[in-house]
Amino acid sequence: LKDAEFIFMLPVLKEGMLPILHAVAPAVISFIGFEIAFILYPYLKNKQAAARGIVIANTITLLVYLQITLSCFLYFSPDEITNLLWPTLTLVKPIHFPFFERFEILFLSFYMFIFSTSFLPSIFIVTENINQFFGKQNWQLPICILLSLILAASFVYIPTHSQLEVMSKWWNWDAYIVFCFFPVLFFLYATLYTRWKQRKTV
Repeated sequence: LKDAEFIFMLPVLKEGMLPILHAVAPAVISFIGFEIAFILYPYLKNKQAAARGIVIANTITLLVYLQITLSCFLYFSPDEITNLLWPTLTLVKPIHFPFFERFEILFLSFYMFIFSTSFLPSIFIVTENINQFFGKQNWQLPICILLSLILAASFVYIPTHSQLEVMSKWWNWDAYIVFCFFPVLFFLYATLYTRWKQRKTV
């Protein structure tokens, strides 16, 4: 933080609360994914700690995002940061080591590893549902086919920047739908199934 300029954070709430409220919806996308816990719950060994684990994981994510956001806002000026496509990547570019150049390449590699955690659970859920549908266990064929199709599609279809923006908007809307309705549907299913089992045992 030796190059940080705390004056860049002032004035606080310059535009009021409305821009902050508008930024809540895009920020929620970064925390979407906890609904997968409803599907992964049967695979947990210590099910009692599931809720605590979700809270701890989201808290760690919040702190990391907050640290990165504050670092960017303190390092770049308000006018400069709006012209940067990847502020975090620009932030690590000045980092140099005597034995290692282009630190941002290492950062990108690590970022891709982090990014993979956003779609690997979805791939697991899809393949696991296919296995249950066909009544098989540890069936490797669906995951091989799915990953092969994704790899082939990445070579065949290379979207432009505008197409990526459209895809991102559609992905965000899908994420909102899953985020809002997925837990509700699971709750309704669990409630109705529990009542049905209770009536059946009576």
